Amino acid sequence: VESLLKYISPGLATSTPGLPLLVTEDNRLREFSNQPPVVYISRFPRLFPSIPSCFVKRDLVQVLSEGLPSEGLKRLTPLCIVDLMKTTSTFTSESLRKVVQWNKASPTVKWIRLLWKYLAVETTS
Repeated sequence: VESLLKYISPGLATSTPGLPLLVTEDNRLREFSNQPPVVYISRFPRLFPSIPSCFVKRDLVQVLSEGLPSEGLKRLTPLCIVDLMKTTSTFTSESLRKVVQWNKASPTVKWIRLLWKYLAVETTS
């Protein structure tokens, strides 16, 4: 799929709804679409392992990043992370609005380190 996307130009692929060349982190082949749900482009899909269908396969991130914009594809931004945190079972809207006691089980130290790595990479580029 990666070779084919490079051949046909990522810009054409991402702007062609219905083209079945979008592989997500759950290893499913999907169609490009201008309709929700949004599929995120990020090198950090492990931030949200419970929703792999919402992330482009890591192998395709570089190729598809060149083809933006598209209504159905979106770069993962810090604001997107906040929205995704609200929809995952790990976080609640209430816990995002106030200081809570951390129980070290959720989120894990590993997850927090990955989030900081994401922030370091994304805020410098």
